[in-house]
Amino acid sequence: MIKKIKNISLISIALYLLAVIVLFIWVVPVAMNYYSNINSYEKNIKKMKTIYSEYNIESNPKIFTANLFKKDAELIFSKVDVTSIDQDKYSINIEIKKEDIESLHTFIKTLSLRYLIKIDNTLEFTAHDKVITIKLIIVKL
Repeated sequence: MIKKIKNISLISIALYLLAVIVLFIWVVPVAMNYYSNINSYEKNIKKMKTIYSEYNIESNPKIFTANLFKKDAELIFSKVDVTSIDQDKYSINIEIKKEDIESLHTFIKTLSLRYLIKIDNTLEFTAHDKVITIKLIIVKL
């Protein structure tokens, strides 16, 4: 076996060594990263499924329209006002009774699961006698 290696040219040995080095420096880490990404993707899908089942969300996020959002939100809150600021930016004013504050928390927590939107700014709360007014700005994705 050693005699066979001695008969191989120096260039061939250098190419074999280069191939092995490239394999361990480039191919193996890329493959490991790929399988790591697949595993993290599957974990995230499982998390999303548990969140969807926890809050009884049955479908994928809907495309945001002001009328659809207002119709859905009026089932939960006393008063909902949706105003367009820009093409994809909306100002939303929600009025809710103080004793129903827990439904607001759940609604905000699951908002981006129900619609393709993100909350752009902080929430502004204004407390009155028996109602709380919440103002939020959302951006349509």
